[in-house]
Amino acid sequence: HGGAAGLARAVASKPMRIAKGGRGFASGDKDMSVSPDAMREAFKGVPVEPDADGFRAVAPSSWSTATRSGTYDVHGVQVAIYRWEGQIYAIDAACSHEDGRLGESEVGEGGVIACPYHDWRFELATGRCLTDERRPVGCWAVKEAGGNIWIGSKTSEGATERGGAHD
Repeated sequence: HGGAAGLARAVASKPMRIAKGGRGFASGDKDMSVSPDAMREAFKGVPVEPDADGFRAVAPSSWSTATRSGTYDVHGVQVAIYRWEGQIYAIDAACSHEDGRLGESEVGEGGVIACPYHDWRFELATGRCLTDERRPVGCWAVKEAGGNIWIGSKTSEGATERGGAHD
């Protein structure tokens, strides 16, 4: 488990900023002035053990806002978390084009995110790729309970093929 040491390592690994062990913090946070102490304080109440359904808590619910996405290590896989129109969504953090960091994207009109590398576009609710329909990203079960965001198992698989045209 990463705990405070994992959080400290993640703080030092900007720009992606991922915390390990099922806990994490926002990679898309526009306010880069969040101190490591403030992050440790925010995440110290996040449960470490999975719940009865196998979901893992990754962050306090208050940490995910309409303007703050996040990338978290869950079950050994990086997952990007977004809040859009009051709902939480979880998708694979790597773009199906060239593994761009989807957790650094902002949610646009219609719940669509664009990869910051080459602007490939994806629907949050389905993982469908609008740039190349053969290249979706995987989606994950997600819930909010007890003041935390919890990630479960994958609900759809993403494409394994990489490469392709640039927009």
